[in-house]
Amino acid sequence: MFVEFWDNSEMKGKPATSGYYKELNFSTFGAYGFAEGIPTDKISVRITGRIVPDFTGPMSYTVSSDNGYILKVNGRVVENAKAAAGGMGGFGFGRRGGASYKTFDVKAGKPVDIEIEYRRGTGPFAMLRADFIERKYADFAEEKAMAQNADAIIIIGGISPQMEGEGGDKADIELPAVQQRLVRAMHETGKPVVFVNCSGSAIAFAPVEDQYNALLQAWYPGQGGAKALADVIFGDFNPSGKLPVTFYASTADLPDFLDYSMENRTYRYFRGTPQYAFGYGLSYTTYGYGQGKLSKSSMKKGGKVTLTVPVTNTGSVAGCEIVQVYVQALDNPDAPIKALKGFNKVQIAPGATQKVSVTLDDEAFEYYDAAVDGLSVRPGKYRILYGSSSRDEDLQALDFQVL
Repeated sequence: MFVEFWDNSEMKGKPATSGYYKELNFSTFGAYGFAEGIPTDKISVRITGRIVPDFTGPMSYTVSSDNGYILKVNGRVVENAKAAAGGMGGFGFGRRGGASYKTFDVKAGKPVDIEIEYRRGTGPFAMLRADFIERKYADFAEEKAMAQNADAIIIIGGISPQMEGEGGDKADIELPAVQQRLVRAMHETGKPVVFVNCSGSAIAFAPVEDQYNALLQAWYPGQGGAKALADVIFGDFNPSGKLPVTFYASTADLPDFLDYSMENRTYRYFRGTPQYAFGYGLSYTTYGYGQGKLSKSSMKKGGKVTLTVPVTNTGSVAGCEIVQVYVQALDNPDAPIKALKGFNKVQIAPGATQKVSVTLDDEAFEYYDAAVDGLSVRPGKYRILYGSSSRDEDLQALDFQVL
């Protein structure tokens, strides 16, 4: 599509800049701009192009903006959309959930001229997005046929910042349904399936957990993400990352959306079985934890205690392990189930054993105290838990007391 940008909101004079774009996705959110040299507060845009469909039937389209738009098809106005209430055309700060598609009829080989006009609104951010496609059910038959000659299948999936973030919430945490179908289709080929998930939050994989052979959580990688991913997949780098959030098996594991309590949320209060626990993460080697020792069995306010535990690399390649230390209060009913209070990342050669130490000061035993309306050290009985993740089966316990 050919896109013309004006540095005013009335399309006055000649466009300040123009160019051809394969993707129509413009936003000023996050310090971005529509185009170089175009201010963020005064913008108007005209998009023109010709589509020659290779099918007969409904052409699907979606257009969204912060301030409405005019869509013309073959010179005829088919939509004169007004600004949404609140001045934003998506949700959150110009993001959107599932795209809302409308249609117009086309004939194979018959050109269709498209024109979109947009003028920036008065809201804090400007946004204009558009897409014209043939929508049809994906059965992935072609992909399955192509995969027959592959040694393994790598799927890059997940969601995007347009679906999550400050100012917008997803209706569920499951992997999008179309991607679930893709994973199942690739699994049916009998080839090993590696799923690379890109997201900034927890995704529920329970419906397809038995359909992939490996899962890599890539978050939203930057410009070096592709090389980093290749290094991990092909074994040139041994990963050691641990999950900083709990990955639940299903949206049903979480409380109602309108329940703002912490009960059954996060690893500290969740009483169910997570799909992938906080602190969990695999590598190309394995580690064994020996019996840990505390430098003392009790301490007073202002004191410190050091845990030392032998960790052995029981695999065949060098790697880094993150030893995690959690505190569990035994006589405080308002305390979390457990809480991470320290960790230490160490490099261990294959077959080697290293003594790893983590020191906790009295802040590790602080809880809310109504008497001071703040945190204070709470005397009582505790367990100091240590291991490779927050899962109970990955942790060992030592008794401790704060006097």
